[in-house]
Amino acid sequence: AEVRGVDASVKALDAAEQQHFAGLVAALDAAAAAQERDRTSVQSRLSSAVSDLYHTLSTNLAADKADIRGKLGVATGALHAKIAGVNETDSARTGALTDKIAVLLASQSENNAQQEAEIGRLRAEFESDKSEAGRRLSLADGR
Repeated sequence: AEVRGVDASVKALDAAEQQHFAGLVAALDAAAAAQERDRTSVQSRLSSAVSDLYHTLSTNLAADKADIRGKLGVATGALHAKIAGVNETDSARTGALTDKIAVLLASQSENNAQQEAEIGRLRAEFESDKSEAGRRLSLADGR
């Protein structure tokens, strides 16, 4: 009878351990399920936050690019206008210098022609004076 009592006690203990173990397994399964739900929730929120951030950054980047391109277009237009102004000013100055040079060349050519005429007159006068001096010397020698 004592063996039966011990056997019954062991069986009761086994039953209690099985219930306890079943409770622990159920609690562990519930904790694992809760952890999976939490992980899925965190992953979903993180994916959503990353997607929102990517969308916001992409939108901001596109706006910044458009703004920069607009400013670059305005600056390029202003630069082209300044270059055109410089070219126009340079063309006007070049034209004015060309005109001045042409006037100077014409004036110099006229001056050169006058100097050549004056040199020719002075040579003719010199030759005349030389001939007159030679004639006078000849007369003076002949006396």
